[in-house]
Amino acid sequence: MVLITDSHIKILIINIKKHTFLTFNFFLNFYLLLHNKNYKYLITNYLTTQKTTMKKKLFITAVLLGTISFTNAQSVGDITKATNTASKTATTAAASSFDVASISNQVMGVLSPKLKLTDAQKPAVNSLVNETLNKKKNILPTMTTDKAGYASKMTANRESFSAKMKKLVSPTQFTALSALLPKSASAVTPLVQMLY
Repeated sequence: MVLITDSHIKILIINIKKHTFLTFNFFLNFYLLLHNKNYKYLITNYLTTQKTTMKKKLFITAVLLGTISFTNAQSVGDITKATNTASKTATTAAASSFDVASISNQVMGVLSPKLKLTDAQKPAVNSLVNETLNKKKNILPTMTTDKAGYASKMTANRESFSAKMKKLVSPTQFTALSALLPKSASAVTPLVQMLY
């Protein structure tokens, strides 16, 4: 039988700590240690402790990762719900804050002097402006949910407004109106609020 010294044990424990289990020297040293009664308990106890510690670490890591995954899944769901709710709330708020009477007064404040509307024309034009604004108010909730549909409906609303105005005013007034109509939503005029 080979005499095992303390230096052999130290090297073996260092190898175990470094997890270099698969070397031939380790197996040879381990075999020799197990046959030596003095160190058998030490090595067995060390390995058992390491297994238990590893199991605890793996279990804690698994629980921690599971908790993080569950929390993130819940967070993503909550964020999605919050975004949808906020979007619906914003759309509803935009539609409810769309003050037809106020915008109508602003539009008429532009159209009356620029087109030189007569007293007979003002009620008919005001009625058409209100009709166009009410159509927009009904279309407005789709602005965030269906942008293409909103753009299409607003284009039809603009064309309808122009066609009906052509019947209400003289050709000279309609020419003046054509110059006033905004070409895009970025124009600075109250007519944008009605037509875009």
